[in-house]
Formats: sequence, structure tokens, C-alpha cells
Amino acid sequence: MLTFTLILLHVYSYEITISKYGTQCLGEDVTVDTLIVSNFKVRENSPSHFVLSIIDPVFQLVYNSQKVKQDKFSFIATTTGPYNFCVNNVGQNSIVVEFDILSGVAAKDYSDLPQAKDIKESEKKTLKVKEAIIELQAELSAIKLRDVEMTQTNETIGNRVVSYSVLTMVMLVVLAAVQTLYLKRFLKNKKMI
Repeated sequence: MLTFTLILLHVYSYEITISKYGTQCLGEDVTVDTLIVSNFKVRENSPSHFVLSIIDPVFQLVYNSQKVKQDKFSFIATTTGPYNFCVNNVGQNSIVVEFDILSGVAAKDYSDLPQAKDIKESEKKTLKVKEAIIELQAELSAIKLRDVEMTQTNETIGNRVVSYSVLTMVMLVVLAAVQTLYLKRFLKNKKMI
């Protein structure tokens, strides 16, 4: 199984070749409340169908399609972490699947904003930039939270390693003392000392 990690806030247009009855998964690391839009389709000259499964970071199935030649799906992330998009070839021939995965601001459709005279193109772009900044701030907060968790984990592991090392050294000293006393007593009983 092949896994790609796709970076947030970019538009992707890729294609993958999947052997018969094969599966390939692609991952997108997103934060909570991020819009994700995926579009998968089999290239025209490929005769087979595929099944698309989307799995969230806690390994729950978000979406599962039936045998299709094309599938488009959108959802809002409920948890922070990697979402896996798995494409399973259910045919007897290898297929080429073309796909796009949009997330964040890139996935939002701004075409349905009111076309009133008072809303200019620059205001639409400003709105888009504002939403991108809000999304980046949320992602930065999530990264900081993960950093704090990792720091606490590292400190805990460091303390455990030090405790284990001290315990090991104490056990070795005690074992050496016991061995020395045993050998001394043994040699005295044999009258070698």
C-alpha cells in the first residue's frame, strides 16, 4: 500500500496506476473544521471500476463508495490528523485514476458570493485571504498544542530513562557485592583463602 502525504492549502491534480485488485492510499493532514473536496475518476481508456474509502485519524470510515468510474465527495474534518483516501481497484485490469484533493480555502467556492455592484473583485480576494489567515492561525494553534504534548512526552520518557539507569546501576552494585561475599565465603569454606 502506497501512502502519499499531501500538504494543506494546495490544489492537487495527480494520477496513479493501480494494478488489478490493488489498493493505494493517499493521506491529507488537516485540522478540525477544514473543508475537504475530493474528485476521483478513472481515465477514459481504463475499463475497470474502483471503490473509494475515506478514513479519519481515529480509523473510522467517513465515506465508502460502490463500484464507480467517477466519484466526488466533500466533507468537513471532525478531528485533527491525517485523513486517508484509499482507492481499491475492483476490476481485473490495471486502471489509471486521476484525482484532485482540495482542502481549506482552496476547496471553498467563492463563485456564489452575491454579484452586487458594491462587492468588487478585490473584496472577494480580501475575503479569501482573510479566511486563509484564519485557517493558518487554527493550524498554528494545533501545531503548538502538538508541540506541548510532544514536549511532555519527551520529558516523561527522559525521566523514565534516568530512573531505569539509576535502578540498573544500583542492581549491578548490589549484585557485585553479593557475588563478592559469596565467592569470599566459598573460598573460605574450601580453605583457599
